Amino acid sequence: MKAYELQGPEGIDGMKLVDKPVPTPGPGEVLVRLKAATLNYRDLLTVKGGYGSRQKFPLIPLSDGAGVVESTGPGVKNFAPGDRVIGSFFEGWLGGEPSEVKMRTSLGGAVDGERSWSWEEFRALPSEAITVDIHCVTAWSKFATGWEGVSVDTLLEGVEPLGAYVMAHSYGGYTTNLPVEDITDGKAWVAYAYDGAPLEPEHGGPARLLVPHLYFWKSAKWLRGIEFMDANEPGFWESLGYHDYGDPWREQRYQGD
Repeated sequence: MKAYELQGPEGIDGMKLVDKPVPTPGPGEVLVRLKAATLNYRDLLTVKGGYGSRQKFPLIPLSDGAGVVESTGPGVKNFAPGDRVIGSFFEGWLGGEPSEVKMRTSLGGAVDGERSWSWEEFRALPSEAITVDIHCVTAWSKFATGWEGVSVDTLLEGVEPLGAYVMAHSYGGYTTNLPVEDITDGKAWVAYAYDGAPLEPEHGGPARLLVPHLYFWKSAKWLRGIEFMDANEPGFWESLGYHDYGDPWREQRYQGD
């Protein structure tokens, strides 16, 4: 069979048309003949390296597809040859309105050492009141802002970070990269309240990253997760020319500043 395969971290230039043998399904596996496919933002993010070290090459960057079951491996009971099937990002969200609980398990998102919390579990963690100055890349600052949230140090208790960098992932696909040393040792929080009230959605609620010593685009809104990486990789704005680090005191707005 033929497949477009991403063979390395070179982006779209790493995509090659290759011949591959038709696989034989193993235990618990299903062989599906693809009948229809569509590319989406997750596939673009994969090609651009947005999933960092969890991407193992070669891979086929395709998330949405529908097809017919050709054969099944040992132990498969819920599918039979001839069944028409589609893929699903979220095992727990099969219909109705999305929710944090339904979307907590994302297929393809697990990595060794991953931790996750429900909203109730997260809110039960020790929290802190934080008073900090914040600085926007559009040249305004706001002083002595009051927040409440959970320190990233608390989230990492008992964990040895794997890698020197992180990628913050937001619901909606936004990403931003930071050095680990800039979100640990009391430098960053996951904030859920501002000025004594729950954080409003337009300002990143229900929870956003708060890294006040860097420009505010580094404090990702609508935070979904923090991924540790061995090598530094650009996030959304960084890939479009914003500075990789973003120190307001050095006016690091754009690459080269």
